[in-house]
Amino acid sequence: MHFTETQLNAEKTVLGNCIDGADKVAALIEQGFTKAHFVLLAHQKVWSAFETLAKTPEKVNITDLIQHLEAAGELESVGGHAGLVELSTSFAYHFQFEPSVKILVEAKKKRDVESLFISGLENLQNPTLSKDEVLAEAEKVMSSLRESYGVAQVARMADGTQKVVEGLEFRIKNPGQTKGLPTGYPSLDRMLDGLQNTAMVVIGARPAVGKTSFMTNILYNLAAEGVPVGMFSLEMSKEQLLERTLFGMSKINAANLRRGIKLTKWQQDAFTNAVRKVRSLPFFVDDRGALRIDQIQATARRMVADHGVRCIGVDYLQLANPTGRQASREREVSEISAGLKALAKELNIPVIVLAQLNREAEKRAGKEAGVPRVSDLRDSGSIEQDADQILLLYRPYVMDKNADPAEAKIIVGKNRFGEIGYIDLKWDAAATTYREV
Repeated sequence: MHFTETQLNAEKTVLGNCIDGADKVAALIEQGFTKAHFVLLAHQKVWSAFETLAKTPEKVNITDLIQHLEAAGELESVGGHAGLVELSTSFAYHFQFEPSVKILVEAKKKRDVESLFISGLENLQNPTLSKDEVLAEAEKVMSSLRESYGVAQVARMADGTQKVVEGLEFRIKNPGQTKGLPTGYPSLDRMLDGLQNTAMVVIGARPAVGKTSFMTNILYNLAAEGVPVGMFSLEMSKEQLLERTLFGMSKINAANLRRGIKLTKWQQDAFTNAVRKVRSLPFFVDDRGALRIDQIQATARRMVADHGVRCIGVDYLQLANPTGRQASREREVSEISAGLKALAKELNIPVIVLAQLNREAEKRAGKEAGVPRVSDLRDSGSIEQDADQILLLYRPYVMDKNADPAEAKIIVGKNRFGEIGYIDLKWDAAATTYREV
């Protein structure tokens, strides 16, 4: 990228103001300023010297700067005594400092973007990388750039007062109404206060309990209300998910179809209406298997940017892969879990994550036989730590064939936003749907 005279003068002005300006050096370091903001090697060396001297603020002056560079054998390479004196006298105009900082920040942004494109072209020519891997890496770098150039996150706690007041006013004006997105299960919404932005909501269950159906029910309910949703189906194809949804809406028993039982006229009409309704839903699905966490993050960002998605579901956590190999499976799951929580916070939307439970519940006896606990989350304790809310699905019939096949509970085992407890549900096996009792 072309280095202009304007940029050259901006570099000199910033450094000139920093000589005898410990407060300016400290402010720039806090903003993330590094030697990479300077193009000339001599200016990079001067800035590196400032970073060292800033640890003892009273040493940020021309005398100590000269001594430091001389001791490091770098004084002559930065222009010697005369060059530093010129910086401190000819380019130390205070009114030009802030505009010069902006010039250097913008110039570095452009260099970083240019580097990103060059790296992307190199990746495209790398035969060992797939197209998806190239795109995921580009998305990862772009996300990092956006975070790097974001507004500083440190603020007074009192600065959030307005949002708290607005939240209280909402409660007063809308008694009983949940603040977050509705799940379609009123009792659950009251307990969770709806699906909260930035929240990672984990739904845990043993295999064959119906956790995919439960999450799909929630996402469908949102989409039916006009809320755009996205889903990563790492286990089932989108056709399988769609079939389940359509059969559930039409009250069609898939097992009966496989046995050759014909549909009634009512079911045929219901199926046609269901197809028409689903086609208009803002429900987006990525059914690629074995996705890495960085691929999930990259695609989720595009879902939000392109389709305005306001809630994302992942089915399921243990089927996702880490970005790179880890020393143990526990560390891999920890990376994936932390990545999903970070995604919810970055996109400011709720992220629902399905997770397998281990067999500990099956070993329990008496009244606790088969009843899941938060500690049963499989492969990593970090899931429990990262999650804002943990819901555990329980159907006694899965363990005890003498139990009622329709009986089910959703146990709220962790809830950072409210109470814990349980809610009674009814499992409709024919429609693969959970309904509130």
